Amino acid sequence: MEIKLSIFIPVYNEAAYLEQCIASLQSNHSAAFEVILSDNHSNDGTYENLQSINDSRFKIVRPPRKLSPLKHHWFAFNHCKGEYVFFIGGDDYFEDGIIDRIIPNLQNNKIIFGLMRCFNDKDGTTMSICNDREFLIEKIFFKNNFIHNYLNQISHDEILYAFVPKKLLKNGHRIFGNCLETFLPWIGFLVFTHKSVIKEIVYLDETIFHKRYNRTYDNVGSFMKDQTTGIWASSYTVKSIKSFINCFIFFFQNYDIKSFLLLLFRNRSMERPKTHKGGFLQWGEYGQRNWYLGPVFMVILSPFIDVFKLYKLLINNLYS
Repeated sequence: MEIKLSIFIPVYNEAAYLEQCIASLQSNHSAAFEVILSDNHSNDGTYENLQSINDSRFKIVRPPRKLSPLKHHWFAFNHCKGEYVFFIGGDDYFEDGIIDRIIPNLQNNKIIFGLMRCFNDKDGTTMSICNDREFLIEKIFFKNNFIHNYLNQISHDEILYAFVPKKLLKNGHRIFGNCLETFLPWIGFLVFTHKSVIKEIVYLDETIFHKRYNRTYDNVGSFMKDQTTGIWASSYTVKSIKSFINCFIFFFQNYDIKSFLLLLFRNRSMERPKTHKGGFLQWGEYGQRNWYLGPVFMVILSPFIDVFKLYKLLINNLYS
């Protein structure tokens, strides 16, 4: 049977959660989807547990050596054979039977959205994450001005948790990771500016999957933690240069000069709850809108910020 959908799941040390993720996928009866489970050389029994799956829809792969989180993401993606793709973490899980209901909607290059329930793993409470229909229409996709709108909501990478035609992501691996916006928003810029391809964005008013935050088990792999480890990776100069380069990668994919200039020069910002600091680079008050400059200006300013951070670190160490 033709594979309509590929769900790819890069995992590392996620044995504590994978059983629930796998069971949620096996609750579906369709043979028109596949699951690519790629283990990045876990040492907690994850790979051995995956080997015991007895379901022809599941493909277990492993890179020749441990990769960076971003490279492992694309390694898993490259094993997908479906017309559409969807990506989650091994500690997430789907609503039972949802894939059976999604597959008939995957046609005519439409992008399919649905609700994503985010929850605190330590107490089970649902967290407030904006990906409902009202938010997407009013804040992100209104007036056919996606890039302008998204630069005002840059923290909402949950819009990438959608069922997307695979061909729209074929050049995503060229994007640099660990830049000012991480790699997910940049994939969003590539995907959602294909106006000639996307005939319609479809929103399903039901929960698609459940995403964990504040996980109970500390030894579970973390994409963001592994991606940002070390002084070099946390340097604003490095992040800014990568964002600057991503602007040119974007341009050479679609030759859209207006969008290119917006990405180069326009400030980024995002709403912040009262429990989080805002202001420039989160140096302001709690609840204040967070913002930072566009890549051109950040490339100029970042060396001074990094020197200031290093100075503060040295002072704190001297007087601690």
